[in-house]
Amino acid sequence: MMASHRVRHACGGWTLAGEVMVGVVGCPHGPSAVPPTLRRLPGPQLIVAARYTSSPVGPYLEMAVVEPARFGSRPGMCATTMVVDSAESRAAGRGKWGFPKELGTLGASLRIGEGRPPPGFSSSSE
Repeated sequence: MMASHRVRHACGGWTLAGEVMVGVVGCPHGPSAVPPTLRRLPGPQLIVAARYTSSPVGPYLEMAVVEPARFGSRPGMCATTMVVDSAESRAAGRGKWGFPKELGTLGASLRIGEGRPPPGFSSSSE
């Protein structure tokens, strides 16, 4: 299942505008990147691809893997892997919110909102 939406969202003093695509993927219970302070829950992972056209650090691309997890008695989702193509986004994401952002190269062929999955969307961590 995939969904594609144009988004405008204010987050912690940030206003983000752009497009996002979310894919739901099944995941066998193997090694998990959920931090030790959380407990991995059963269920699918989310793969999130985003193209932010406006943010406090300028435009950037982002790809993330999100896993179901529990903090104490509260179930939720945990971003376990994130790649961005902007050093400023990496610094802000890590420093302000503790996201596991890494700087990498994301395919420029990200085309969200055209009624089909993005062709050739790929990433490589630097």
